[in-house]
Amino acid sequence: MTNSEKPVSPLLTTTNFEELSKEELIRIALERQRLEKLGLLVAGIAHNLAGPLAGMLGSVDLLSYKYPNLAADFVRISRIGKRLQNDIRLFLEKSKQDFTELIAEIDFVELIRNELEFYRSDPRLKHKIEIIFSPPSYLPHFYAIPADFSQSFSNLLANAIEAMETSESKKLKINLNLAGDQIILEVIDNGVGMDEATLQHACDPFFSTKKPRSDSSDPKMLAFGLGLTHAKNLLEPLGCRISLMSTPNHGTTVRVEIPYKKINEKYHQRMQKIKT
Repeated sequence: MTNSEKPVSPLLTTTNFEELSKEELIRIALERQRLEKLGLLVAGIAHNLAGPLAGMLGSVDLLSYKYPNLAADFVRISRIGKRLQNDIRLFLEKSKQDFTELIAEIDFVELIRNELEFYRSDPRLKHKIEIIFSPPSYLPHFYAIPADFSQSFSNLLANAIEAMETSESKKLKINLNLAGDQIILEVIDNGVGMDEATLQHACDPFFSTKKPRSDSSDPKMLAFGLGLTHAKNLLEPLGCRISLMSTPNHGTTVRVEIPYKKINEKYHQRMQKIKT
């Protein structure tokens, strides 16, 4: 494994450890351990499902020739199986990408589409939220670590979904535009929103407006308040700027300004060093 493929732990990329208490550091470490074990388990299960599923689809194809009178039924079964194959492929690609520091060319439109496709397994996004995403006809590619951006967008997406849990009409709008030397990403929800006082602390580690549903030692509660912090700590070292605009009961807009040319130059230089 090369330096450019070194595994990373997404919850331990924060650059302000000195500002955290011992208790908070312990909670981050516990959450990291829990998520890594869960990720390995789920990835292993998905990988083990891929082989039998391929065999099943092959058998379905053979049976459709043997029993032509049932061809329509076999086509429906095959369609469902191929959809599962695609979901497994997407999950395995995402799990590999999100835990490596592999430098690669980023197509930001494709990155957003893949994250949305992955999150469609969340019933809140699949059945209850209207998604509005009309990407530009052209957006320049650039070299970076895709995991930095996919994890950041994933966190912003999760926050938006949770913010709209109590909204009657749920709308998620994703804007992606080019402005000079910057790619501008906006994630806009029509959820609960935040007042000015809350907005000031939105990126603080472990700060959350969510009310605990169980004891704080419950592992489900450990990640609360880390989404925006994680995105900030991944992207700000790259020169990205994250800003929030929010109004109580009217939703939140998270805007990310990505200086793609500077990022591209930085990683081109890093790749040259690795080659030499």
